[in-house]
Amino acid sequence: MTEKKEMMNVSGNGVALQTFADMQRFAQAAVSAGYWKDLKSVAQAVMKVQMGLELGMKPIQSFTRIHVIEGKPSLSAEAMGALVKASGKYRLVEKAGDDKAAEVAVYEKSGDSWDYLGSGRFTIQNAQEAGLKNRNNWKSYASDMLWARALSRACRRHCSDVVMGFYVPEDFNMRETSTGLEQIEPEAQVIQPKTEVVKKKRASKRKKKTVEKLAVDPNDPQIMDIVEVEVEEKSEDIFGNPTSAAEVDAEAEKKMMHDGIQSHPAPPAYTEERMMF
Repeated sequence: MTEKKEMMNVSGNGVALQTFADMQRFAQAAVSAGYWKDLKSVAQAVMKVQMGLELGMKPIQSFTRIHVIEGKPSLSAEAMGALVKASGKYRLVEKAGDDKAAEVAVYEKSGDSWDYLGSGRFTIQNAQEAGLKNRNNWKSYASDMLWARALSRACRRHCSDVVMGFYVPEDFNMRETSTGLEQIEPEAQVIQPKTEVVKKKRASKRKKKTVEKLAVDPNDPQIMDIVEVEVEEKSEDIFGNPTSAAEVDAEAEKKMMHDGIQSHPAPPAYTEERMMF
């Protein structure tokens, strides 16, 4: 005798889960589909459906919007905002929203009026301090990311009876994707190698140059003569600087000493003192 399976009711809004057996069968189908990476077992899927029902969410919304991280349930900022709006108890008003700061104000219904409760604000400076600013999604969509943070902060601070203390995935360094959550990897820091500028030494260019020098006859110091001394003149030094005339003259002195020729000392400078008798 075969076991007769109960059929689940299907309406215009989808499958109607009327019994725990319905929930289990639906959870089994969700796990088998493989659309949600974080659904590892039927039990996990059942728990997600139950969390969603307690928040007023439909089963598929539970799979896509509720994530359990380290044993703590989390909701996306958009899901928090949707739940708060659906409650009818609160009104969310965007006060500021750009790539520098975002602020969402919360008003509570009081009779025919709305009383201001407070706001949630998040700035680019807050993102910098939290180590978020350099992540790719923050670089590309800074305004949207600031708004999401401000919205979740406003909902958790002033609408806790609706969001039930749920966290957002970013609190756990995770981000929501179309198939579940993924770890947010820290931004790789590219370290530019230091380039040391080394000035290349160039070989000195040398050429011969004849220098006329006043020399003393070694046999008679009173006799002076002009001698020609051939020296190597560097047109530039190893760093590309031209050789000065003084350096050429000094080179000639060395050459004369090497050849045993005594150079005559340079005459004293012409001054008024020499003119005095």
